[in-house]
Amino acid sequence: GQAKAVANLSTDEVRDKCFQAIKGKLSQPSTFSPHITDYTTRNLNNGRSQARIGFTAENMLGNEQDYAANCLVGPNLPAEITIQQK
Repeated sequence: GQAKAVANLSTDEVRDKCFQAIKGKLSQPSTFSPHITDYTTRNLNNGRSQARIGFTAENMLGNEQDYAANCLVGPNLPAEITIQQK
């Protein structure tokens, strides 16, 4: 038989899932501030979507840092996040 195609999440759903996953990895999640101009998404196969999000957040010492996160999400999967300091 053929596998059914899985629909991708909406742009808003991708953003919400990724933002929540990023905050879950930060030592100071309340300081998360995404960069509106540094945000891209694209749909992949099997309902997955990928986002790249630039943001600032404070580290454990309270210093604001610039970061970039890559996020992979799907309708029935938890978000996979990698975060790098810029």
